Formats: sequence, C-alpha cells, structure tokens
Amino acid sequence: MGDESTTLFAAAGLALLGFHVVGLVSFRGFALDLGSVNFPPPGYTTYVLTWMFLGGLSAVLFARAVSQRCGAPVHANSVVARWNAVPEGRFLFVSCIAAFMIPAVIRYALLHGAPLTDDEGAYQFAAQLLASGRLWVASPPMKLFFDQNFMINDGRLYPVYFLGWPALLVPAVWMGAPGIMNPILSALTVPPLLRVMRHIAGPSWARGGVVLFLSAPFLQIAAATLLSHTSCLMALTWCLWMYIRTTRDNASMRDHAGFALSFALAFCIRPQSVLPIGLPLLVSWCWGLRRLAPRARGRAMLAFLLPTTLLGVLFLASLWAQNGSPWRVGYTRYNQYLVENMFRFTTFGPSELTPLAGFDFSHLQPAIARTTAAMFRLNADLFGWPASLALIVFARPTRANPTGLLWWMCASYLLLNLFQRDWGIDTFGPVHAFEMSLPLLVLTIAGTRNLHDWLNASRPDDIDSRRWPWSIFAASLLTALIVTAWLGFVPVRLEAARRIAAHVNVALRAPQRAGLHHAAIFAPSPFAPPCGRSPRHFVLFRPVNDPDLQNDVLWVNHVNIEDDRRFLETVRGRAGYILRWTPACDVELLSLTTPQPSDVRSAPRGN
Repeated sequence: MGDESTTLFAAAGLALLGFHVVGLVSFRGFALDLGSVNFPPPGYTTYVLTWMFLGGLSAVLFARAVSQRCGAPVHANSVVARWNAVPEGRFLFVSCIAAFMIPAVIRYALLHGAPLTDDEGAYQFAAQLLASGRLWVASPPMKLFFDQNFMINDGRLYPVYFLGWPALLVPAVWMGAPGIMNPILSALTVPPLLRVMRHIAGPSWARGGVVLFLSAPFLQIAAATLLSHTSCLMALTWCLWMYIRTTRDNASMRDHAGFALSFALAFCIRPQSVLPIGLPLLVSWCWGLRRLAPRARGRAMLAFLLPTTLLGVLFLASLWAQNGSPWRVGYTRYNQYLVENMFRFTTFGPSELTPLAGFDFSHLQPAIARTTAAMFRLNADLFGWPASLALIVFARPTRANPTGLLWWMCASYLLLNLFQRDWGIDTFGPVHAFEMSLPLLVLTIAGTRNLHDWLNASRPDDIDSRRWPWSIFAASLLTALIVTAWLGFVPVRLEAARRIAAHVNVALRAPQRAGLHHAAIFAPSPFAPPCGRSPRHFVLFRPVNDPDLQNDVLWVNHVNIEDDRRFLETVRGRAGYILRWTPACDVELLSLTTPQPSDVRSAPRGN
C-alpha cells in the first residue's frame, strides 16, 4: 500500500504542476481575465476549465493516496480519535483566532489596505456619518467635484447603502481601524456555524466544516474588505442557529428573540439578499408555532415582534430621513439623482436604470442565462475547488441529516433573485450570491458525511486489504479538495487581488510618496485604469473623503483646468495637483498653483 500511495501522491503533484505550467506558458502566469459582473470573460473561463480538469484529477488522486496511507482501521481510528480529542472550547478558540487572522493578513499584508471596489469608500463614509451622529452632510460647494458612484449628492451628501453594516462598523471607525471589523465579524461567525453543522452532521464533521469555512477564498477575501457581505453572513449564521434552537422542546423566549434579532439585523444590512434566503426560515418558524401551547405561542410571538419592530422602525426611519419616504430605498433615490445630475461622474447610464433598482423583469431567458453563469462562477470561486458544489449532491435529507430547509433556502434565493441585472463583480467571486454560501457550506459537509456513511454501509465486517481504503475516502476527499485548492486555485485568486490592490495603491499613495500635505488631488475617472498586467477591476473612482473634508489630502474629481482652479479658491491653503497616469503605469502629480501645470511631482511606484 505504501508504494501505491506514494505513486498516487506523485501523480497528484504532477497534475498540480501541469496546471501551473499551463498557466505560466499559455496564460501569462494566469493573469486573470476579470472585469465582468455577469458572464465570465473567455480567459477566466479557460482558467476555470483548466482547473476543473487538472485540479480535479489532482484532488481525486490525492484523496485516494490518503485513503491508501491512512485508511486501515487502526490508522483511521487513530486519526479520528486525535481529531475528536481536541476539546471543543480549544478548537473553537483557535478557529475564531484563525477566522480573524486570515482576512486580517489578507487585508494588511496582501492588499496593503487598498479597496477592491468603490463600494467600500461609501460604506466607510456612512459609518463616519453615524459615528458623528449624522445621516448626511450638506453637499460641499461646487458639488460636482464630489460626485461619484454610490453617493447621492443632491444638496445632501450620503451613500445609497442601507445602514446596518455601517452601524456595526462605527466602533472600528472610533478606533481609527475600520479594516479590523470584518475580521472580527468573521471570527464571530464561527461559534454558530460550528453548532449548526454539529446539529446537521455531528461533532466530527462540524469541525471539518469550520476548516472549510476558514479555507474558502470567496469568504476570506470578502472579510478582508469593507464590503457588507461578511457582516450579513455573520448575522444569518446566528439566525440559522437560533432558529434551530427554537425547534427544541425546551426553547425559551431568548431563543425566539435571538432568532428575530439576528434576522432583523441581517435584513438591515442586506435586505435584498436576506429576505430571499431567510424566507424559508420565517415560514418554518411560523409553521412550528402550531405545536406550542397557546400561552407559549403568544410568548414566542412577542419575543419575535419586539426586536423586529424596533429594528424595523429604525430601518424605515433612516430611509425616510435620507430619501424622503420610508418606502424609498437609497438605490431608487440614486437612480433619480443620476437623471437629475445628467449622469455626470458615474459609470452608470440610462439603459441601466430599471423601475426596481437592481432587477430587470423584462425577459426570462437572459435572467436564466445570467443566473446559470453566476452558478458557474460560484462553483469555482466559493471554495476554490474544481467543483465547489460537487458534494452537495449527496446531501439528501434524512432523519439523521435534516438538510431539507437548507435546500429550500438555496431554491428560494435563486428564484427570488432570478431577475437580478447582475450577480456581482468577479474580483473574488459573484458577490450577489454571497449569502448562498451559508446553506451551501453546511450542505457540503452534510453531503460529505452522507458519502462517508454510504461508502461504509455496504462494507462487510471481514474487509480485505483491497476494500478498507474506501472507509475514509469521503474525509480524504474533503481534505484533498481543500489542500489542492490552496496549492492551485487560491494562489492565483490571491495574486489577482494583490495585483489589483498594488495597482490601486500606486495612485492612493502617490501624494504620500511625493511628500504632499494639505493638498487637493484632482483625480481622473477611471481612477486606476487597468494597465500592464493588472487585471480589470472595479475601483473606478477616487477615495471618498471624510464627511467634514478634514483629510490631509482631499480627493476630488478633475473637471477641467479652469474649474479646478476655481475650486481651489473654495479650499484656500491647499495646494492643487492633477493626478495623471503615464503609459508606464506610473503616476504623475501636476501642480495647479502655477499659471500652467508644469510642476510635476513624481510618485515612484511601490506597495
């Protein structure tokens, strides 16, 4: 068995090596072809298909080799015993630390704090507003210089987004470290996730599910940004766990209140995602009230209504205060503002405006095509596996494996989001499918356990040496898929994100490298156009300033030389510079304080 497993390990390694060689020779080191919000570009599609074949081959060979090496009953029992011997408290503590550290390292060591989307600046601006007790500020003089994507600037300046995530971000803003909040929330996702998977698949497999969560590039890169998805996933995970607690015979009012509070919090963060995926939970909870005695039913309903009413009132009040109606969301008001502003300084055009912002119900076939493409992307991006959705096919509902509700969550999400205009940027995955990662993660672990049980169900007691390796093949396959992903797919994904961040930082850090202080930088749009080997990306506008414009460096739009100089008169004391990209992908800062912008400040490239 030793010789055979060694051969299988070598073959798995050769398949991985082949994947990287193909990338180096044929795809410029897998410099990913990105920049899509729906259908993946040809280069990215080729990359995924290459990984599906060579990565899949490597994973299967690796899994078989591990089964051969460790599958004997004495070895398998020893491995399982050591895995289960770790106290749950210690496992949970280490997992939470890892859930914080992985995205923190990605953010500060790989991305060096750079944004991956324009949305991040808008969310931070909203958190700064809330941290100072405001919902908006007055539009600055010559407001055209402050227009950009996802900001409403109609006499009041505020972002389009819902305020649930900015409210959670406020403590980090007070500490001057907004980048640490998503890693903290990622760590807070681990306790309920472990308990949900323990309920569904048992304690041993639940720990494997936590490892899968920590290894998922889609989830960990998102947690390294200032996007709202990580906070929403955290709240949804607690919601699912609290729902499970409400189904117990000894459920308390705290369980029902916790279910309601976590659902309402998630709704305040991303209602367009939470309602589709949470609807089966709400229906099931309401149906479950039938089995309660009248008094207990009333107490459960009261426990549910108190937190949902409180957060619901705050949610509608914020919409009313910002947008003029409790029923008008920021996206709708933003569409109106784009028309009022004649689509200046935005990447959106008239053809992209629909009556219901973000959805297009005009044609069914394109909607199905977009959704299918999104699932193709999610299948690769979620775990970085050759087929991230492969193991869920084994997650059929059983008495020991109650996965039916999880399937309904997936179906509800796909159905109610079928007519989305797009499924999100492709910088690290289809972000508008992010919330589906919760049921898909649990279904993957449930499917792996079902596969394990099936492989062992027909094994006779007098197993021979040719059959016993299959006894741990399911666990070996899960391990192999995680390991090969981090040796193949994930480094390519992380490198693409690193290149984007490094390119964006060329512009972001140009004033600092040029030694500028108390300056106004007039930035072009797109702010950081892809050039060289930088993948196409979605950082299209300059940074968002703080609400009171107290930044040492003030970032504004470049309109024209004359208007730029007139703007400088409104911010006296600031030197003005126009940011310009050179053909070599460097940045120059051209002074506006002389009659002609001839004074050029070079900003050498660097991280």
